[in-house]
Amino acid sequence: MKYTYQLAVIVLIISMTLTTYGLWFDDLRVNVYIHINDNSVDIGSYKAYILDINSSKNYRGVEDQDASISSDSKKFSLTNLSSYCINTSGCNLSLWIGLVLANNGTVPINIDDVSMNITGSYSDVTIRKYYYGPYKTGLGYRDVWGNIDPSDLPFENNTMGMVLDPGWKGIVWLSVNMSNVDGYMGIDLSIVDSYWNK
Repeated sequence: MKYTYQLAVIVLIISMTLTTYGLWFDDLRVNVYIHINDNSVDIGSYKAYILDINSSKNYRGVEDQDASISSDSKKFSLTNLSSYCINTSGCNLSLWIGLVLANNGTVPINIDDVSMNITGSYSDVTIRKYYYGPYKTGLGYRDVWGNIDPSDLPFENNTMGMVLDPGWKGIVWLSVNMSNVDGYMGIDLSIVDSYWNK
């Protein structure tokens, strides 16, 4: 009986050793799925000011019917800008357009640029872009957004671009100067972004 017990223990140890050896050196397969959300930078709100350089010294706000954010929050449009000209031809317009950009995704996003498509007749355009942020909360109280006077733009501490972490916001102000506007004039803006690590 004593030998049977010892033999059983030896057989058990050998079988455990062989099983462990087989499991240790066998291929291990692991299925891993990583879900990365799409770029999700949205235009949250806007401010737009316009000035007919030939006839006025003060900027005024663009009317709500002439400004809109698309339903997917990816594009901002200004229309009927020539209606802000006092003279119907040869008008020189100066605009300040501000956009609040929000990263509603799950990964950091790099704001590379703001693309602009201008429709209408003009002889020359100058565009400058100023980026501010990122900010977690309280944009309405920031000096670069809340209660601003467009004649004070641009503010200091602007950057050439920005990275927005998930849940963070940034502001971009665009200065647009157009010469000899004649007839219908419209502007479409969209955000050019990429993943932060590209």
